[in-house]
Amino acid sequence: RVHYPAGSPALAGTAASIVSEAENVIWPKLTGLMGREPLPDCLLICGDFGGSSRYDIYLVTVVGARVRAESPNDCRGPWTTFMELNPAKSFATLAHELMHSFVRAFPRAGGCDEYRWLNEATAQWAEDYIYKKTYNSTDEHFVLADFLDHPRQPLESVLKNHEYGAYIFLFYLTRVAGV
Repeated sequence: RVHYPAGSPALAGTAASIVSEAENVIWPKLTGLMGREPLPDCLLICGDFGGSSRYDIYLVTVVGARVRAESPNDCRGPWTTFMELNPAKSFATLAHELMHSFVRAFPRAGGCDEYRWLNEATAQWAEDYIYKKTYNSTDEHFVLADFLDHPRQPLESVLKNHEYGAYIFLFYLTRVAGV
């Protein structure tokens, strides 16, 4: 479900295209990959604001996009999630943020910050997984310099978008090594 301010015909069309892309392209691929869907959304922090347990995307004027999550006093998850998305963002951004919600449906063995790099790298990699050569965008690769310009940083570093560029490791495993 995509929510937007009432009385905005331009956003109505954008919302319809987001729903179509999410339901017909992104969601089926991520469900097949992850073997589950995100937990029913917005149950803990929104009450009944979303109107159902279906995944909610709110079109807002945030700089980019973000997934908000809630887990009852436990940073190991799993979490219920919903998305805030700038309507001007690409479908690649939509895929990236949806991947966060799919990942957050799993509990984590470690602490709160231990998986931050992997969470961002996986979401960045999901853009390639979903669109491969069919999506002509620089969204996926714009963070590579943040990773490649710091060759002495460990893979799991969280430093100036290094964690986003770490997707190149997952890209290599899936595209080159065939893992």
